[in-house]
Amino acid sequence: MYNLHKRLKFIEGKQKELFEKYMEYCGVSSQRELAKLLEVNRSTLKNWMNERLTLPCVIFEKICFEFKEANEFNKFITQSLPDNWGAKKGGDFRTKQIKNINNYFKVLRNKKEEKRQKYHLNLKKKIDNKQLYFIDKKVDINCLLATYILTDGSLLNKNGNYRIGLYTKDEILKDISYSLLFKKSRYIPSLTKTKKGVYFIRVNDNYLAGELLKINSSYKKLPSKNQSIKEYYKEVQPSLEFIKKANKETLIYCIRLAFSTDGYISLSKNGTITAGITCYHPNLCKEWVKILSLCNLKSTIINRKNSWCGVSEIRLPKESIPIFWEIGGFINGVKISNKSKKYNGWTKNSLLEKVIKEKYGPVA
Repeated sequence: MYNLHKRLKFIEGKQKELFEKYMEYCGVSSQRELAKLLEVNRSTLKNWMNERLTLPCVIFEKICFEFKEANEFNKFITQSLPDNWGAKKGGDFRTKQIKNINNYFKVLRNKKEEKRQKYHLNLKKKIDNKQLYFIDKKVDINCLLATYILTDGSLLNKNGNYRIGLYTKDEILKDISYSLLFKKSRYIPSLTKTKKGVYFIRVNDNYLAGELLKINSSYKKLPSKNQSIKEYYKEVQPSLEFIKKANKETLIYCIRLAFSTDGYISLSKNGTITAGITCYHPNLCKEWVKILSLCNLKSTIINRKNSWCGVSEIRLPKESIPIFWEIGGFINGVKISNKSKKYNGWTKNSLLEKVIKEKYGPVA
């Protein structure tokens, strides 16, 4: 273990290789995205990658903590230099004023840390000020995160390093998923948007992953690329047991979140109402039926031949739709997918309210 205030000098080319492998591990395609993950300026990161600047030990330690393979680069370190190595002394007058040069750089480091903490605090205030009206103080956020991962997310393990990812095209769900990860993780999540408009909210956090794995042993929802279905079923399967054990507030919000992330509501031309949650896993489908029944919501599993497992969704019958409205319905503001030509731009709850008014009478 090196002194964290030191700077490390690598064999030529190895410092650049370290960052290239770390970028590949993090799944980022630009220096700007990687700079956000490391909480540094892009220009600083660029100088590290070009090897114009030696690498602070604290950054190397951070990379090694998240990316275990980076520890192999320890053998390429040729020197451990003082933190103020290469700094210019300035004019004679300024030099005379600095009685203890090491203490002077310590003050600078402290100021930099204060600035980082201030940025983190301002970001927290900004997130707390978002109208995340659906999150009650009694709700277990770990259960919400686990529910999101099992609908529109993932928890991946690569060489002992865990990455939590949440995905959405919706602006409200983007704010919610970012806030959930920000509140629970020790690190600031990354946020990227693809050309197709999909938001990727991700964070590498082994501790948070450990907390999530305590309440649910697996988040793998389908077989791997080269894995047979039989081989997959031999593994530990994902479960929703944690929702059944949760308090009433958490139970309701997990249901509302699942309907908002992977759920739908539709009203056909002939007046047929359908609502449900897309789900391609037989065990999860069966568990959703039991969980919905805890809120007096009847539901049925819909089979589908071209699904890898033979099922595709859990659907509510029309008599359960008013009950779903009574528990809050979808999360307010979440929009219907733009695949719907007739209701493109509508929120899911506005269509739900329309259905309730037209089919069941005045709403509360």
